Amino acid sequence: MKSQKGVALTSVIVYIIIMLVVISIISVITTFFYNNVEEVGKDVDPSQEFTRFTSFFIDDINKTNTEIKECSENGEYIILSDGTQYTFANNAVYRDKVKVCDGVENVTFEYENNEEGKNIVNVKYKLTKNTEEKTTKFTIG
Repeated sequence: MKSQKGVALTSVIVYIIIMLVVISIISVITTFFYNNVEEVGKDVDPSQEFTRFTSFFIDDINKTNTEIKECSENGEYIILSDGTQYTFANNAVYRDKVKVCDGVENVTFEYENNEEGKNIVNVKYKLTKNTEEKTTKFTIG
């Protein structure tokens, strides 16, 4: 009978080399995956962000007995009667201290009382440098 010790050692070496190749392929794929996930996270769609702000703002101004407590002259912030404050700073809109909209170019708040006696908040916004400024009117109550 012949000794099979050399074959077993060769088999172990081949298995180790195959395992190293498989592990290196998996690590390369994983690295590409995580790098792409980080790239996707960097892209912020301003229109989706502004829609999220709009939903919060509508909920707050449509509560019963809501009034405007204060609106800054330069339009940077607006405070509602329940104490909720919306502020534009650093290309983001904050509801109190929570960021509800990010990546917008400019947002200003204006408060007016129209001929019919309705209180209206005008939100002027510019989503990106390449878009024009738009205005959305919100009627309180």
